[in-house]
Amino acid sequence: MKVCVPVSCPSQTLIRPVISQATDFRMSVNQGDRGNYHDSSSAKRRRDLPTAQEGIQTDTSGIHFGKLRFPPASSRPPVYSRPKELGTFGYGSDREFVMGSQELKYYYPADLNHPSLSEGFDTFIERDSTKVENLNGLLNYFIQADHPQFERLDNPPIVLYRGVLTKIFCLLYNRRDGFSLSATRFNKVLFLNETKTEAKKAQETNQSERQKLMCYWGYKFESLSTLSKPCPSDKQELEELIQERLRSPVNNHNEHCSVFKSSLDNFRLLMGAEVDCIEGIVQVTSMLTVV
Repeated sequence: MKVCVPVSCPSQTLIRPVISQATDFRMSVNQGDRGNYHDSSSAKRRRDLPTAQEGIQTDTSGIHFGKLRFPPASSRPPVYSRPKELGTFGYGSDREFVMGSQELKYYYPADLNHPSLSEGFDTFIERDSTKVENLNGLLNYFIQADHPQFERLDNPPIVLYRGVLTKIFCLLYNRRDGFSLSATRFNKVLFLNETKTEAKKAQETNQSERQKLMCYWGYKFESLSTLSKPCPSDKQELEELIQERLRSPVNNHNEHCSVFKSSLDNFRLLMGAEVDCIEGIVQVTSMLTVV
């Protein structure tokens, strides 16, 4: 397995210090095979993770996941604080970064009599899945929102996307899908990023037309269930918005992301997460606040 490199940054002023000062670490869990912990400074093999045939065992000393041992669970579960939104950003129709909530969509029920979710597949504007974005969007948000100097905080945060946290939480239970995480520590702030495994790259490259069509169905249903504006009270205006979503080609370049803070016990978290749509009107902040 290749040793990870620092998570890419959107600003040249950040790239150089990250490369020179960061401590990098990668954890990979491979489907049906052993994963390894690697340290980029020595590329040493740290610990084996179990094969799919090795079960999870427990005793008084903790949980044994193959050769990886977890300490006994505390009688008190970790406390996850309720997330608080700090701001938003998104990606436009050409996958350009945009600050704020202009890419936010609003839920309005789809017409279940729509003839077919396959309609418009030939005009699908699909994002290039081979293009690596890493944490660029999230880091761009912090830069443009005049983010605080993380190194001055007494308790530096962990910066990541919500999906990464989900994968970590489900590690003991998901025995099917492999994944790979890269970590970069810069000025005491830990940045976690998912990197595609070779198996994931091969799966995307070798998709059949049927598989591509089935993926399209999800995007199509989302486009048929959302409006570009909050649901208006005027019936004619509403009908125009409905016709707009029927006519417009499906484009998965567009994306709306929320940035929020939370904590897991004593670990402060700054996370980004894609939001498909909301109900009604929402007011969001454009500046990052420190509490």
